[in-house]
Amino acid sequence: MKLSIIIPVFKVEPFIEKCLLSCLEQDIAHSDYEIIVVNDGTPDNSMTIVERIAAQYDNIHILNQENQGLSAARNNGLAIAQGDYIWFVDSDDWIEPRCLARICTQLCDNLDILQLQFRYTYDDTTLNRDATPTIIEGRASGVEQTIRGGVPAPAQFSIYRREFLAAKGLSFVRGIYHEDSEFKPRAIYLAESIASDSGVAYNYYQRTSGSITSSFNIKRAKDLIFICKSLDDFCHNVVPEARASINSKIALNFNTLLNGFDKLNHKEQREVRAMVKGERQIFRAMLNADHTKYRIEGMCFLLGFSLGLALYGLIRR
Repeated sequence: MKLSIIIPVFKVEPFIEKCLLSCLEQDIAHSDYEIIVVNDGTPDNSMTIVERIAAQYDNIHILNQENQGLSAARNNGLAIAQGDYIWFVDSDDWIEPRCLARICTQLCDNLDILQLQFRYTYDDTTLNRDATPTIIEGRASGVEQTIRGGVPAPAQFSIYRREFLAAKGLSFVRGIYHEDSEFKPRAIYLAESIASDSGVAYNYYQRTSGSITSSFNIKRAKDLIFICKSLDDFCHNVVPEARASINSKIALNFNTLLNGFDKLNHKEQREVRAMVKGERQIFRAMLNADHTKYRIEGMCFLLGFSLGLALYGLIRR
């Protein structure tokens, strides 16, 4: 079997039918791929919809679990997948019609990762726009692509060879938000071969409410600090030429924290300040990023959190 599409499901009743049908109404035989729907203990009627559709197709498999979060759902789906390649598709997104035949012709010769092109989609479709393409000429090693700046962080924008993920021990950290930002730089760097598909294949729905990225709280802040530390640890094991790029990923995650900092209450802000005070390696990593903005931020945060925060505020304005 060529491909396994893994779709975690949790509170996506308005979206799951469109997602599933987009994966089914394709241009290859259903025997060539499977769809693994992971029910992450969803309390709404999402699974009623899934079960109705699954009754009509023999390539849909349902895995039920208690609510454990997106990372665990993806990992558990991966554990039972039979396809040579894995595509993680989020249940409020959808894939392009008749894209699988084109994609599957490229999943060969031990290609570790195929990078996809994607489109930002909105309820107001006049706002829809194709993302800037990530084009890799021919094939590149993960080290080469990391040095070039890597690829966008969302895991669903790439297709992964299942044996590659297993051989490198690649999985998603359970129980954290922004798990893709921790997973994707490691996966890209460790790949021996990466190529890119040229056409838009993925529709990335931008929800204004109810999604992971539409709110910010103290757990998100702590998880972003964890991701910065994890990537910093990983960075010590990469070739020197790739470190500036990984350091920029660390800086990007810390900027995500800063972007939500003013949404925390005063007690939570003090807690974050205390946490990062003991993690100065994050700022040293920023100081060695490959973007001037991040290097300046790193220098200011090393001098003091308030100074760094003030500079970030000026940059935002």
